[in-house]
Amino acid sequence: MTPALTFAAIAALNLSAATPDEAVIELADAWVEGFASTDPLEARLWGVDTPANRLIGAGSLQSHDQWNRLQGDILTRLEAHDPDQLGPGARSVYVNLRHRLEVHEALQSCHRELWPLNHVAGWQLNLINSIGLAAEAAGPQLGPELIGNWGEQISAYIDASEARLLAGLAQGYSTPREIADIVAGQFDSLAAEGSDLWTLADPAPADIATAWRTTMADTIAPRLAAHAGFIRTQYSPSARTALSIAALPEGDACYAASLFQQTGIRFRPDTVRDLGHRMQDDARTRMMAAARPIWGELTEQDIRDRLAGLDTGPAMTEEASLTRIEADTQRLIAASQPLFPLLPGQSVRVELYPPEQRAYMAASYRPDLANGLSGIYSINPLEPRLQHARSSEQVTAHETAPGHHTQSMVAAHYSGQGDAAPHPILTIGMNNAFVEGWAHYAEILAAEEGLLEHAETEAVFWSEFGATLPLAIDFNTGALSEAETAQQVLARRGTPDADPAQADTVLHWLAMMPGQIVSYEVGADFFYRQRDRARDALGHDFDYPTFHRLVLEEGSVPLWRVEDKIDAWIATRD
Repeated sequence: MTPALTFAAIAALNLSAATPDEAVIELADAWVEGFASTDPLEARLWGVDTPANRLIGAGSLQSHDQWNRLQGDILTRLEAHDPDQLGPGARSVYVNLRHRLEVHEALQSCHRELWPLNHVAGWQLNLINSIGLAAEAAGPQLGPELIGNWGEQISAYIDASEARLLAGLAQGYSTPREIADIVAGQFDSLAAEGSDLWTLADPAPADIATAWRTTMADTIAPRLAAHAGFIRTQYSPSARTALSIAALPEGDACYAASLFQQTGIRFRPDTVRDLGHRMQDDARTRMMAAARPIWGELTEQDIRDRLAGLDTGPAMTEEASLTRIEADTQRLIAASQPLFPLLPGQSVRVELYPPEQRAYMAASYRPDLANGLSGIYSINPLEPRLQHARSSEQVTAHETAPGHHTQSMVAAHYSGQGDAAPHPILTIGMNNAFVEGWAHYAEILAAEEGLLEHAETEAVFWSEFGATLPLAIDFNTGALSEAETAQQVLARRGTPDADPAQADTVLHWLAMMPGQIVSYEVGADFFYRQRDRARDALGHDFDYPTFHRLVLEEGSVPLWRVEDKIDAWIATRD
């Protein structure tokens, strides 16, 4: 079902390339083609062209091994090129591609192909959106035959997934039992009649809607439900009970690789822990400075007490929350524009998560470049931070403008490739310290530059900054037990006597996205310091649009690449 990713297809690479720039672009094209072939369901969500008849990949260990070999071959060929000899557009592609390939190589110690169940990043969470995009791409080809084939592909993918899960158990790799049971519930929710997956085709013409419901009833729903049963009865009882990644056979190497994946830096865990303590010391000073114009001279504890009481009023209704977020989104897009290079016609659509995702998802953004400089901001109206005006505004700044939306649109519009569309590799999210670090930096940027209606947000931001780094490191290295980690999470929330289960969401996130929580603050600290460094060095020659274009135009590159560009900008004054 999956076209073979053969070396014959790659062997011809560079043969037609007249220049090093063209050779690098061909290698990036090969990576994108391999990504689309291996995981079309995910690639489609990033705007990569995928055939409508290829809804989902094979999901087998064989296809995983083929993808590994392909990426290794591309990396070998890429290493033959000197990025300093490339033009701006090709250099951006080179830096981005090489980082992806090196991260993939490092992550082999994790063997994620053997424990693919994930409650926050699993394929089941993207199924509805990807089917919708595939249906749009199919156009007149969409009919009962294609829909039936999609059902067969989903069923075959689950067969392959179960084989991988059993292979993982045999080799000592598994998703934590608690997480596996959550994922089983997600599959049950998708399979339940009346779910958003069942009703996906209701607005379509009658023949399409009937074909979809028939395929759901005959193929997809039974297979999803059976998979949930498999997880509960055959997998979960044998899965590991420990949440920390330290429980895996190569846990230490996997965690180091995960930190590299999420930050782009080959960190030692103790270095990250020390960095967190330094951040907290600096943030404490900044918090008190931000609070002074609002409340005058107060002790640190008095400030923290006031901040803890900010978002405690009556929660907004779902309708009021949606209305507020839509208004904040449009206001922030307009207010932040002077800080960035021009983004003509940019827009964001706000939509609600389906009910089955609301227990595990708060808010997210994804670009929608097929419709111009646009994106989609998905929200969970039950998320406490979105039920209060101040915290909702902060989340919206993170997800839209000047956060993820602005980040994606600058990369799409200013990629160094002239009027041509940016290479897909520049718009596929990757380096989390860049992606989430930027959005975290965007929160404080919005507060500092007066884009937010709530002045207290700057103090809130600094009151929390840096504290998660030591916690995350100690949890995933085994220095802190799960009970101790939960206690620290609750203490940070100001509810130390609460049921420890209330910390489960954080512990589950630390378990399944190891390194990610670290990347937010590592990246934000980096961007904040690069901004201050450039502003101090350039004085009146500093301007935000230039700084932000230099940071964002190449997509999610490693942080060292951004630092090199800022160095070059500063050097222009010398």
